[in-house]
Amino acid sequence: MPDLDLQKLYEIAGSDAEKLAGELYRFDHFLRENHKIRDFLNDENAAREDRKKILDEAVSANSAIFKQLLDLLQEKNLLRELPWLTDNFIRLVKENTGIKFAELRSAFPLQAKELDNIQKIWGRKVNCLVVEDRELIGGFVLTGADGQVLDASVQGQLGRLQREMAQ
Repeated sequence: MPDLDLQKLYEIAGSDAEKLAGELYRFDHFLRENHKIRDFLNDENAAREDRKKILDEAVSANSAIFKQLLDLLQEKNLLRELPWLTDNFIRLVKENTGIKFAELRSAFPLQAKELDNIQKIWGRKVNCLVVEDRELIGGFVLTGADGQVLDASVQGQLGRLQREMAQ
């Protein structure tokens, strides 16, 4: 996506760059999980007004800069480039701030203290997208936007135990 200067976007976002990166991360995750919405938003044959209405409803609680960026992407028919934009903007924010972005899957809702403890385990500030996943039985899995994984789930521990016993 060479038409978008990520450094310029970072400068425009200023002190809200981390927030914008988090919003991009969450929305990109939402679209990856909701194929029908993603496909509709990327369908150039669908009426622009209809796509804009769906997009506006999906991001109504987000920041103004995030909404403006998505409007621009939709106007230029570049919404399909959102994964590239998200990955590279997150990388830029991480390089400049040290903040890591991650998906946190937990068997149960987490309290603020538990989230703080997870950040201490991870060793840096983490901007988390928290997803409840009952299949984990207990514990959590933290998957960084860079692919690094910290699996502290009961399901993961059982899998490790099973592999050790098979050796």
